[in-house]
Amino acid sequence: MKKTVAVRKGKKAGVRTIVNPEKALILHPEIRKQTLKAKIKLEAEKKAYELFEKNGRAHGNDLAHWLEAERELIRQHVWQLI
Repeated sequence: MKKTVAVRKGKKAGVRTIVNPEKALILHPEIRKQTLKAKIKLEAEKKAYELFEKNGRAHGNDLAHWLEAERELIRQHVWQLI
């Protein structure tokens, strides 16, 4: 069952406060962007390793695997970066 989350505008432009029964978070656009970048980096590590394994664990293609993983994840999350 989903919990209802109330959203109120903060006093500062671009700042939203989400009131949750368990905790309240202030989501500034820059903090959201940094959080998303960190999430993409962690997911890219996993995806790059999957590509490494998929390609027979051949060494020497780590940069290509990393860039491909990042490219895929940025495409998935690009709307959140705006």
